[in-house]
Amino acid sequence: MRSSNFHDLLAEAKRRLPLIALMALLGFGQCAKKSARCPFHKDSRNSFSVYLGADGLWHFKCFGCGIKGNEVTFLELARHLSTRDAIHEFENLARVAPGPASSISVTIPTSHRLVLPALHVGGGAELRTLARLRCLGLDGLRLASERGLLRFGQWRDRPAWFVTDGSGLNAQARRLDGHPWPQGCKALTLPGARAAWPLGADRAAGSRVILFCEGGPDLLAANHFIAVEQRADDAIVVAMLGASLSIPPDALPHFADKRVRFFTHADPAGRSGVTRWARQLGQVGVQVDAIALDGLRRADGAPAKDLNDVTQLHPDDFEAHPALQCLVPKH
Repeated sequence: MRSSNFHDLLAEAKRRLPLIALMALLGFGQCAKKSARCPFHKDSRNSFSVYLGADGLWHFKCFGCGIKGNEVTFLELARHLSTRDAIHEFENLARVAPGPASSISVTIPTSHRLVLPALHVGGGAELRTLARLRCLGLDGLRLASERGLLRFGQWRDRPAWFVTDGSGLNAQARRLDGHPWPQGCKALTLPGARAAWPLGADRAAGSRVILFCEGGPDLLAANHFIAVEQRADDAIVVAMLGASLSIPPDALPHFADKRVRFFTHADPAGRSGVTRWARQLGQVGVQVDAIALDGLRRADGAPAKDLNDVTQLHPDDFEAHPALQCLVPKH
């Protein structure tokens, strides 16, 4: 009989690499949605479905050929493996490894153990300082705080503001005085952070609409616009902390069947990042669009480069672009 430790290991593998992410990894991302052509038989209609079951786990079923199952079953079919070999392969792909014979444990890379200083929810003075620094409203900063995306503390003996989330995987620090760190960079990814993890993805399941941003300032700005447009009940913010990063496969299921809007930075890296992320999210049935920020001016005449700059937009540019007057899409 298989031990409970065996089941624990398999459950952890499913948590790290759920079915939708596994399918994308194996090259079947186009089928990882509620309605698709079956990858295992000649399908003349969309008879294949991937869905979240009442047990909280992902499953697949084809109403044409009758196959159904979970991650292990899909690997059996896709790789022509026995059940035993499929389990072993799945655990390897999910990067969980057995320990001594007497116990089976999950190996978590030390690089994914985030080192956080003592953090706290910002008080009135801290929120007002950050609001002035980033030209944002207090309601949006409070919303980001309530959702666990914004915290304050000390980093390298400097007052700082931090973007993070409830996953405990990723965090980045910026100085509260607006100056760069001694290394010359404005944002520092904290030691042990999983830098590619999209902040806010842990809350996506409970939301219909996602504003998908690049960087900490845009994360705050997107919360600002959600507060301004009074959409806190159905919209959240997710942020990648670098345009060159890709969404990890195990994060993709969080976005399945959502409505996602990107805000494209006015530079080649920003455009490339949005193209990559949209392609990745398309694998899990996400409805996406993007608002490009090229050619816009701030009120001081400087080019608007990102969503944070839209809070300082020149009135003429704001009036000339109706899309900017409703930044949170309808679901």
